[in-house]
Amino acid sequence: MPPFTKLSTNDQPIDVKSFPNEVVSLLPTATDNTDDPNRPKDIFSGRGVNLTRNTKLIPYPIIHMLERPGVPLGICLTEFHLIIIYVDRIKAVNTLDGRAVYSMPLNNIIGCERALGISRDSLSSHIWIFSNNHLARLNMKNELCRIWQIYLDRLQFDEARQFCQFFNSSSIHSTFQYFNRLTMSINQLTQEQWDDLFHKYKSLRESNNIAWDDIKSALELVGVSLAGHEIRDLLGQQRNWLNPDEFHELYKKAKDMKDTTKAISKALLLKHAEDVKSFTVGKNDTDTRHSVSKAEERGFTLWINKRLGHDVELQDGILPVDPSVDGQLYQRCKNGILLCKLVNVASPNTIDERSINRGPSLKNVFNVSICIVAIVVIIIVHENLTLAVNSAASIGCCVVNTGPEDIMQGKRHIVLGLIWQLIRRGLIDTITLNRHKELIALLHDGETAEDLSTLKPEELLMRWVNYHLHRAGCDRRITNFNSDLADSVVYAHLMEQIVPIDKRCKLMSASEILSSTSRQERAMNVLNNNETLGTPFTLSPEDIYLAGEKNNDNRDRLNLAFLATLFNMYPGLDARRDDFIVEGETLEERTYRNWINSLGVKPYVTHLYTDLSNGLVLLQLFEKIKPGSVDWSLVDQDFDPKRRLFQETGNCNLVIDSAQSMNIRFVNVSGKDIQKRDRKLVLGVCFTLMQAYIFKLLHEVSFMIHLYVKFII
Repeated sequence: MPPFTKLSTNDQPIDVKSFPNEVVSLLPTATDNTDDPNRPKDIFSGRGVNLTRNTKLIPYPIIHMLERPGVPLGICLTEFHLIIIYVDRIKAVNTLDGRAVYSMPLNNIIGCERALGISRDSLSSHIWIFSNNHLARLNMKNELCRIWQIYLDRLQFDEARQFCQFFNSSSIHSTFQYFNRLTMSINQLTQEQWDDLFHKYKSLRESNNIAWDDIKSALELVGVSLAGHEIRDLLGQQRNWLNPDEFHELYKKAKDMKDTTKAISKALLLKHAEDVKSFTVGKNDTDTRHSVSKAEERGFTLWINKRLGHDVELQDGILPVDPSVDGQLYQRCKNGILLCKLVNVASPNTIDERSINRGPSLKNVFNVSICIVAIVVIIIVHENLTLAVNSAASIGCCVVNTGPEDIMQGKRHIVLGLIWQLIRRGLIDTITLNRHKELIALLHDGETAEDLSTLKPEELLMRWVNYHLHRAGCDRRITNFNSDLADSVVYAHLMEQIVPIDKRCKLMSASEILSSTSRQERAMNVLNNNETLGTPFTLSPEDIYLAGEKNNDNRDRLNLAFLATLFNMYPGLDARRDDFIVEGETLEERTYRNWINSLGVKPYVTHLYTDLSNGLVLLQLFEKIKPGSVDWSLVDQDFDPKRRLFQETGNCNLVIDSAQSMNIRFVNVSGKDIQKRDRKLVLGVCFTLMQAYIFKLLHEVSFMIHLYVKFII
């Protein structure tokens, strides 16, 4: 060490968890000894030196004798890190994965002087950086914070467990959730977010600071949007720079503020919405709040009572459900029997009812807390709910983020959403040209059967209603299922037109219904006619005359289901044309379509080849297989009628490019083939994507089983 003339010391901590990963490469070790001053030399001798630990070779950095910038002056080895000092900065590199976890300019440690080297005290194990007049001690802080994760990524579970800090066992619901709790906390910047920040902002990489002008865009990069005055209010005053700790604190404050604002806005919305019922998931006031429609609860409950009321197995303690009793519908779904029955209503014979667990012990689930119910009963109920959820997925219902535990806990928004999907599957999704050949009568001039088969069920239903309105001599047409139906004009003419002649005399005529100026009275008369027709789906007068009004926008589904029920019972289409041949959906096509819909893609796929031809659904499948694999900035999601062909072809070409980037092979398939709806090639694409998705699931399951067994042992 040099003689210190004006020695001053400071204590500089190295927090290895506060900085993102940055890949670094060490200089190669010199293999020869030469006196050439221009040749790289080791700081201790003329030869390169290697460090070893547990038979693992760690190359020691070498330096140029002229001390060129960017060349290490020296290095110290800790348990898991290499501390490297340069002329102008210091870095810490993790020896397990070779990634930098710390970087700081030396002017923050020893001022403007040039560093001379780094040394380790063999007695105290302190690490020192020294210059002519300064001596600084480095403290390793949080050195073990990422070690367990590195071992876990390598599947070295014993080593990972050794460096983990265990939580209270009561808070660990699963091994996967346990590891998530170790690595993530609320409103904390993740390692990926730090990586993005360091990659984008040069000032953060070079001076370890974020410029004031970059703060707003940096917050947007990590998912928080703030106006300039909001940033000034949170920071108190304008500054030229923010260090990472200060930016992290700003992020947490901004995230808290935005979450609070969102919660207040939602509470105000729910307060003024008459048709919305809000509830809390959890026991604390701070837990997540959700909302469900009271009108939908009532409408779905009445339909279930009518549709399944004759089932003897459900009459003993399950049905009927009283819609006036808050939460009774969700209680009756907890044992899984009702949901299994609904699956078979939506798609007959999907579930072999002999596989449904029954018995008087399952009645306890309705009125007793889950934690008190016997373990055997919980297992039986879990089997029923798993059967119901998996069967719903097999017929095309989206069950993403829906599990048996959610239904057992009575999460209303999840249960009601699943019930609606089953109702839709049984009432609405069956309105296709394949199922109803009589829909060929709805063809417009110049259209073909293929054009009609590509329409969504909602579009076919609107065309069916408008067709009968035209035949009834009414000049009204509908374009939605809310405001266009509110005055009951459409319902009055439609029922009079589709009803058989022998029942027409029992109904109130359209002119009698419309003679009243009160929308409420009109709606009541329409529903009286509905009782005469005997349709199983029943509305209340409010569902009609309040449809489309502000704060009452949750009645579209009810009116849609009501019209679908009328169509299924009284289509009123007798025209059949022999010159049109409609091909039915094959089992292979239906299997792929149901699988795609079960993943929650948008829009809902009703016709496989048509709905995949614009590439949007296929790109969503790539995201399901590998999140982040699609650059959505390159995707055309809003189509211009004049450029639609080129936009769809561009999306389909992006499908092919995404497949190549993920090593998924489409043999002899181009984007043009998908856009042109080539059946053979589209089926091949669906098969390949389903295969890739299944392999992904198997890999995840095998990993979790291995992990679970290791921790049990």
